[in-house]
Amino acid sequence: MRKFYYLFLTMLLGMVGMSANAQEAKSMKVIFNVDNPDNVTINVDGVNQKLVAGDNEITLNAPYGYYSSVYVNATDGNFITEVMKDGANQVYNQYNTQWYYSPLDADADKTISIKTIAGKDARTASCTVNVDDASKVRVRRSGSYSTVELQNGDNTVYYIPGYETMLMIEAATSGSILYKVTLNETELPYSNGYSANLSAEGGDKIDIKANFPEGLTYNVKFTYVDEFKAKGVVTCVTVNGTAIEDYDNTKGFDVPAGQSVVVSFDNVNYKIDAVKLNDNPVYVYSSYSFTPTADTEINIDAHKYGTVKATLNIDNKDNVTVYKGYSYQNDIITVNDGDNEIELSENNAVITIKANSGCFITSVTYGETVLSNQSEYTINPVTEGMEISVISGAIVRDKSFTLNIDDISAAQYGFNLTRTDRTNVENLATGENKVAFAENETHYQLAAYGSSVFGVFKKGVMINPSYQGGTSIEFDVADGDVFDAYVKTLPSTYNVKFTLGEGIESYQINEVSASYVGASNLWLNMGYTAIEGTSFDITITPSSGLNIDVKVGETTITADANGVFVIPVSGAATISITKSTGTGINTINASNADNAIYTLQGVKVNGKAAKGLYIKNGKKVVVK
Repeated sequence: MRKFYYLFLTMLLGMVGMSANAQEAKSMKVIFNVDNPDNVTINVDGVNQKLVAGDNEITLNAPYGYYSSVYVNATDGNFITEVMKDGANQVYNQYNTQWYYSPLDADADKTISIKTIAGKDARTASCTVNVDDASKVRVRRSGSYSTVELQNGDNTVYYIPGYETMLMIEAATSGSILYKVTLNETELPYSNGYSANLSAEGGDKIDIKANFPEGLTYNVKFTYVDEFKAKGVVTCVTVNGTAIEDYDNTKGFDVPAGQSVVVSFDNVNYKIDAVKLNDNPVYVYSSYSFTPTADTEINIDAHKYGTVKATLNIDNKDNVTVYKGYSYQNDIITVNDGDNEIELSENNAVITIKANSGCFITSVTYGETVLSNQSEYTINPVTEGMEISVISGAIVRDKSFTLNIDDISAAQYGFNLTRTDRTNVENLATGENKVAFAENETHYQLAAYGSSVFGVFKKGVMINPSYQGGTSIEFDVADGDVFDAYVKTLPSTYNVKFTLGEGIESYQINEVSASYVGASNLWLNMGYTAIEGTSFDITITPSSGLNIDVKVGETTITADANGVFVIPVSGAATISITKSTGTGINTINASNADNAIYTLQGVKVNGKAAKGLYIKNGKKVVVK
């Protein structure tokens, strides 16, 4: 047993040594010249270094290939006034409490000079602060944001002229306020606390009264822009947590000075347009709290939410479900064929129209807006008098294709076949799957998650993913198509690669297609993968006016009468496309161009193209 532990320890030390070498462990020495070690600390890797006045040589290690960070901190109440490195001051003002240092190899054996000043020496001006109850008060100096320790009665407070130019005074407890603060017998205004500006020469007198006079109260009352519309929007009022019963009478109610008022509002049934405290606007959602410092009038502009009426015309109620709000809220509106009068709260004037299972929505139209090609539509907001028309249909899946899957369980995190409308094909299984589809459901997306391999083939040729390295593919289907999906083990395959000569871009090739697979400029980047024993044709069509030469290995391919190169493939090959210096038969006249429109990904657009950027005859065009 002892031999085992010895062997284990030896191996562990060896691994540590290899790790350190791999990370290029290194170290260097830097000299920190400190004027007063009582005023500053130097922290390396969380450890304060021992300092003396003058030069301090400190070794900085880099066990993981980079040096540890160094923090130079002023001790409590003191300041760093200067840090000189490479002839430049590294701090930006005269009174710093910290300097962060990130060492570089070039700093080896350099001297960094640090100058400091004690707070008592920097604070040459003073003022007098008188406080009645120091436990209720918090005072900080501006600039350094250092806290001033106070006791009841007079306190001499020192500060740095021109830097700590203000005392910031507030209640020590959050949510509380102070009764009164005066500066040289002038009362200071309250704004989230008090700010006492200090003179450079000192001598100011600040008086802080934290406690309110006994028996002092402030009156609080509610007024309304329109009492008939708004009365009822306030649901509860508390003072220091105690509910006020008759808060809404014309005389208002009295609040003991220093106590907090919380006003609760009904923002579900009322629209709160504006709330003002003594003519000062405040933001209100469901409640508002404040501590009065004077008699206070709360003016409210609010009204009960009204209703919005609209007309919803449904061609077939069995094809769609209409929701009040969003579909996930599941608040269904009962509708009939034809016109339906709907009434919504002004607070939530939203409807969602969703196609039922086995159905589709052709369009939703309201005003100038026409929505299409979605299975769910949300209209937000619905406005008064809006007329909404829904055209829908039932999906008739009278066509089918076959999807063979080698082992669906190999896709541990999911195997998803998604239709054009983004609904999933259910109940897929290992083996043969007959997938029914409708005339308008010819575009599918397939993704396998958690499998070590993924390949989908049509007639022995792999369908490339939507982008290089992608884990999903998109493809079009026709009645009777057969696709083979492998998620456990790929069959033996061969590859066909493309190379483009200088001056040729992929978008200049109108079409590069393998038999039965379709067209995409992505094929130029990815090439083709086919199952061994598969033979297929590759066609290459250059854009109008582009003369090219095409070779398979060293064999030159001649274009046909239309300028199209047809290449039979039955094994691994490299197809090169270069610019031609001649004007041979591969030149395409404009009259021979097919004028087809392709997406930027090289997918041919069937029918009318939507707005966007496309490729046509090898050139980028914008469809408006």
